[in-house]
Amino acid sequence: MQLALTILIIFASCQAAVHSATHSPENVGPEQADLNEFATQLHALKSVVESSQKEQWEALQSLRFYLLSTRTAIKELLSQVKELKEQSSVCKADKEDTSAEEDKENEKIPAGPSAAGGCVWPGEVVAGRCLAFITDSLMTWTDAQKHCRSLGGTLAGEADLATLSRHLTSIYGINASRVRWSVWAGARQTLDGWRWANSSCSEGAVGDSVWSAGQPPAPAVPGAEALCMALDGFDEYKGTAVPCSALRRFVCDLA
Repeated sequence: MQLALTILIIFASCQAAVHSATHSPENVGPEQADLNEFATQLHALKSVVESSQKEQWEALQSLRFYLLSTRTAIKELLSQVKELKEQSSVCKADKEDTSAEEDKENEKIPAGPSAAGGCVWPGEVVAGRCLAFITDSLMTWTDAQKHCRSLGGTLAGEADLATLSRHLTSIYGINASRVRWSVWAGARQTLDGWRWANSSCSEGAVGDSVWSAGQPPAPAVPGAEALCMALDGFDEYKGTAVPCSALRRFVCDLA
């Protein structure tokens, strides 16, 4: 860049000298021709320098844009890593809480009559699954999941959501009590899509057929509000995306 400025200064000085020489009546002949040739060459050199400056400026702008894009991508990646670490910590904490809560709950839960296949209170057998319908408490998705794990299960839905939806419709839907309560199911939105969260903390993908029309919404983005699956009593208990902080009744799968 310093070299370019020096060349431009020399060009300006020489251009002034050429102008003075060409307008002086005593400067005629070969000397003037040489000066004119030199001025032409210097002008060409100026054009090359200016072109080089433009290319350097464009290269710097491209580099600046690349660095900004890379910085944004790194920030998003760090945010995703942070979220995954938080999910892992929550999962680990849930397991630890479950172990302690199971001991407490086992002391509190009275022995009830056994159902077929070893399903005991508060569960009941539905299509071969031991399900507990928690309708007297409203909880967030996370608290509902913790409660189900304290009973030895997880939020229902992964094993056979279609059967669960039909059963809920028959009890609370349009042809039954008509309360149409919305209940939590065991799926939540992650950066990798919608996943079932089971008791081992490994997560399977949620299929497309379980959702109400127009659901689920767009993929998750870092920093957005967490969404979890609720079953909509006004749409045959199909899946809908609801903020995980909302309060809902829920069903535990204890099988």
